[in-house]
Amino acid sequence: MSMLQVKRQEIKYPISLLEYKKLEKKLKACMYQDEHAGSDGMYKVRSLYFDSPSEKDRMDVLRGCEKRHKIRLRIYSLDDPAAKLELKAKEGRFQRKSSLIVSREEAKELISGKYDCLREQGTEMAEHLYMELRQGMYRPRVLMEYDRAAFYLPSKDIRVTFDWNAAANRVNTDLFAEDICWIPLRPSSVGVLEVKFNGYLFSYIQNLLEGVNKLPAMNGKYIYACNI
Repeated sequence: MSMLQVKRQEIKYPISLLEYKKLEKKLKACMYQDEHAGSDGMYKVRSLYFDSPSEKDRMDVLRGCEKRHKIRLRIYSLDDPAAKLELKAKEGRFQRKSSLIVSREEAKELISGKYDCLREQGTEMAEHLYMELRQGMYRPRVLMEYDRAAFYLPSKDIRVTFDWNAAANRVNTDLFAEDICWIPLRPSSVGVLEVKFNGYLFSYIQNLLEGVNKLPAMNGKYIYACNI
């Protein structure tokens, strides 16, 4: 296992696929494209979200709690030899994401409710995640997959992502399963543009976003997935 911690601001823009396509050329002109992108400029993201029996994390979002978090396992390919165990904590407009790289075998243990592999790591972050999962009686709640296009600037750790074709399954929680019966979360013509940055956002990036014809605000993908 290895650990990564990131603290930054995140702004979401629910926009149409047409509006994104208009923006894409401008993003390519001033930002780097994510190295995971294929020839079509996108890649798959699959996440398995965990929650308590009372779905505390989901309810904290619906209640608008100032402090809340989400716990998930994430992969980018079914052949990945490892997965990311991520804790996303939100306090006001700031987000802090802590990630542990776990092996494929450890990920399967976590999915089955066996968390001792985290305690065996012996790090503060791994112990914190162990306590959260164990004391909260967390279990897998919903599996989700979507297409992502991503751009970045190393300065201020700026990332702009566009996610669409989001779909979920609340029955099959096998992160590495090949045959999943997916249920779409929203029309294929609608996606979410997300801007993530540390400190401040460069003015020319802000100017690009001013031209986006934003749709009415919506909740995060996890909330939508829980409603299927």
